[in-house]
Amino acid sequence: MRVVSAERTDKPNAEIERLNRLYDALRLVNQAIVRLRTREDLFHEVCRIAVEYGGFSMAWIGWIDTETQKVVPVSSYGDHTSFLADAPIYADDRPEGCGPTGLAIRSGRPYICNDYFNDPATLLWRGEVKKRRFKASGTFLIRLKNE
Repeated sequence: MRVVSAERTDKPNAEIERLNRLYDALRLVNQAIVRLRTREDLFHEVCRIAVEYGGFSMAWIGWIDTETQKVVPVSSYGDHTSFLADAPIYADDRPEGCGPTGLAIRSGRPYICNDYFNDPATLLWRGEVKKRRFKASGTFLIRLKNE
């Protein structure tokens, strides 16, 4: 799962509010996991919660096409979902696979980008990101049967 944020603040109260929103979003995601029966419904709800409650600009979930290594969006939510069509993302080591998502997939670990315009891994996507005013992103892997 990938979440993208356009907001950032250095005020202490704003930071507490941001953390409260994230904990609330986590609580709602846990409820959705228990309540929803289909993978598609769950993915949509997780993306919706990340945006509406977590305060993110966009959230999306993608699967890796094993033949092409392209990360294909299967669910997304937010105002900037056209980013997914305009900025192809891959899981292998080609240039389009060396960004936050590709690095997270190949390392098996989350990738947090706190400054999209100074992180070397985001160079290829900066034009698209600038149009949408993203500032940061996080990539978190979802595993199904150890994959």
